[in-house]
Amino acid sequence: MLLIEQNFQRAGILTLGPSAAVITQSLLKAKLSRLHPKARLVLPLLLAFLLVPAAISNSAAVAIHARYAIAGQGEPMPLPEFSRIRLVETWSAGQYDYFVRYNRTLAEASDVLCQLGARQATVAVLDFVNPFSAGLALRPPVGDSAWYHWGRTLGPENHPPAEEMFADVDVILDPKWPIEIWTANGMRDVFAHYISRHYDKVRETTNWRIYRKKA
Repeated sequence: MLLIEQNFQRAGILTLGPSAAVITQSLLKAKLSRLHPKARLVLPLLLAFLLVPAAISNSAAVAIHARYAIAGQGEPMPLPEFSRIRLVETWSAGQYDYFVRYNRTLAEASDVLCQLGARQATVAVLDFVNPFSAGLALRPPVGDSAWYHWGRTLGPENHPPAEEMFADVDVILDPKWPIEIWTANGMRDVFAHYISRHYDKVRETTNWRIYRKKA
């Protein structure tokens, strides 16, 4: 239960299904099934109740994605290394509009990094993810993480020391339109003092505040 509660995509934990199958098999082999004969019928039904909806949902997702991929639909992401990843409108208009705007912020940041001559710099982002190291084929800074999530991987009391997290970071991107607002706000708060002492704000755009390490 703790693993489920700590997972952001609770319905997508693929290990739940196999785990339930193993538990069911163990219970059916144990004394439980002899003491309670109805368990032989009930437990498989409960397992099916857990697995069938997930199987249908995942099968539909694979089929839909395959159809879109074959048809070449959608808009490519604006970062060169992610150009084969495409954003497609399905049934969630709100999600699609959100990520259209997010993609615009990535394009803007990429242009600004080029204007600042920082396309070879190490970059950190005060947000849920940092798409620029992989998306622009930059050397990732030592100490960076593939995933920051406020309340799960870091928080006000427990977070990486700023001295370690930013020791190898040349440029910090602070998003005005983050992918996860609570994470962005939290990181901004806990690291604000360190950033103000060690970085200068060199540019502010519609979607970003950009900081560069002081000489």
